[in-house]
Amino acid sequence: MAIINKVERDSREFAGRHSTTVIAKYMTGRLRGERVLQISTYGSSNREVPDQASQSMVFGEEAARQLWEVLGKEFGFG
Repeated sequence: MAIINKVERDSREFAGRHSTTVIAKYMTGRLRGERVLQISTYGSSNREVPDQASQSMVFGEEAARQLWEVLGKEFGFG
């Protein structure tokens, strides 16, 4: 499992909305002594195994801070 250590803006234009919606769940913990945040998405209701985690992203502390800053900037969170 890879740990995200940097969050950067993509220069390409956003292509549009994906056709399905899913639930994401998060957990926190320690990995090799570093605090991490893991966000996992779970299969859509029409998937063969709907409640199985399909993708996970693990953020180290610095990347989580960068994500927080992006959310604040893009969505106006304080």
